[in-house]
Amino acid sequence: MKIKYLLNLILSVFFIFCPLYSVISHPHGWIENSVVFIFKEKQLIKIKTNWKLDEMNSMMLIKAVDSNGNDKLDEVEKKQLEWEINKFILENMANKNYYSYIKFDNILLSFKSREFGFTIDKGIITISFTVNFDKPVDLSLKPLSASFYDESYYYYVYFDEKNPASFGGTSSNNCKYKIDEDLQNLYYYKTVPPQRIKLHCGE
Repeated sequence: MKIKYLLNLILSVFFIFCPLYSVISHPHGWIENSVVFIFKEKQLIKIKTNWKLDEMNSMMLIKAVDSNGNDKLDEVEKKQLEWEINKFILENMANKNYYSYIKFDNILLSFKSREFGFTIDKGIITISFTVNFDKPVDLSLKPLSASFYDESYYYYVYFDEKNPASFGGTSSNNCKYKIDEDLQNLYYYKTVPPQRIKLHCGE
């Protein structure tokens, strides 16, 4: 429960004491994103998303479950953090399509159950979740595009410059990707273009 109360308090204080121009100008957090496209028999079946949180948000989540205040998490505290992330972050994201806007043939794809995990490296939390498509997607016919962004609190999601995407499973079929900005779907008061990755397979 601590994380829910902590996040609500931080957001309330932020909006009370910051002027509007400051709220509009600056993200509430930064998320470094990388994705894994997972194939089976030349068709895309899953996308695994890895969200590396910034230092401040990682610290807040850790402190929320660090019961002895030593800035390190034992196994019990890690279990509590896992429960808190799953309950108050991912369940909320499920209601918002996991902040994943994935289109094929200009149609927004739907998802079903997801796998979830997290790691902590040098005080930085990376949350991983996997969306499973209702039907396999044949990318040899048309490209797929994917954007990841949060319209609620404005966490700016950007792709890892060194390793934004990779491939898993079997038969990725000579797939290639490129990253650009989606200028048609601005968010956060229509001021910010989300980064977008486009994936095409085959010839």
